[in-house]
Amino acid sequence: RRVHGDCTYLCLLRAYHTKTTCLFKMTSNETLSSDSFKRVQPAEFHKQCFEKGLRPDGRGFGDIRPIILTRGVFDSCDGSASIRCGSSCYMAGVRAEIGLPYPATPKQGRIVVNVEYPKISGAEFKDEGGPSMHVPVVVSKMLTQLFNSPKVIDLSQLCIKEKEAVWVLYIDVVCVEYGGNPVDGALTVAVAALEDTRLHSTLNFMPEIKRWEVPASSTTKPLKLYSRPMAVTFSNLFQQYWLADPSRSEEELGSSLTLCYIDGDWSVQRSGGPGMDVTLVTALKQQAEGIFAQVTEALDAAATEVADGDVSMD
Repeated sequence: RRVHGDCTYLCLLRAYHTKTTCLFKMTSNETLSSDSFKRVQPAEFHKQCFEKGLRPDGRGFGDIRPIILTRGVFDSCDGSASIRCGSSCYMAGVRAEIGLPYPATPKQGRIVVNVEYPKISGAEFKDEGGPSMHVPVVVSKMLTQLFNSPKVIDLSQLCIKEKEAVWVLYIDVVCVEYGGNPVDGALTVAVAALEDTRLHSTLNFMPEIKRWEVPASSTTKPLKLYSRPMAVTFSNLFQQYWLADPSRSEEELGSSLTLCYIDGDWSVQRSGGPGMDVTLVTALKQQAEGIFAQVTEALDAAATEVADGDVSMD
């Protein structure tokens, strides 16, 4: 390969996590850093990494970034959590508001999820599919559908008074720093925030002001979830490599596929890419199941931390 006329370079690949600078050595005794080469020729840079069996950040093809999950980060919310996955960071808060039930479900409340990726986070999506493919809209709808599944929660526990009042839980998820993969981190932090949510067990209707009030003696209780919705996103690069939990640069070069799982039910969300056969989907599901175990461990650890904090306060 030739660069700047007769100059040639040799890639000496080193993983970023070892903090060793990757250099592209040239015959003219000049050096080109890996960051520079990645910007100039991102596809070639990634391809050379993959041929060595590594990704640019040092992960294997099926590895996700480390998860740091914390619950109860906002006192002003009914439930909250934060998550950091590599260079991605999300915050989630739950607001419990009293609303009217839908006529078709007079005994059930509902959950509404809104996910935002502000420009300050560094997220820039190419909405080539039109307005309906706008990433925040798609992810918000996906998460709302998952959380309202009867396999996740019994929505009747959100009923205050049949046909008159129910709890409507608004889960607001904000991406603070975007490092790729818009689904998995947003879903996980929303699950943690919902598990952190506590609702008042007693409400009194005040007819003179026509509103529900929380009595001073009211206590709070946690929500009961039947199961945790899970999601793992893969990116397919060069029609050859399937990468779990893609980074920003990886997802920009390939097509994406998200596997969602709820208590035995699988669903697939795709964004372009080649056709897939049953064998490939089965293999990705097996990888996803191993990743689910890691996410579950992080959620359990966050729950244990909150429980230990409550005990120490008592």
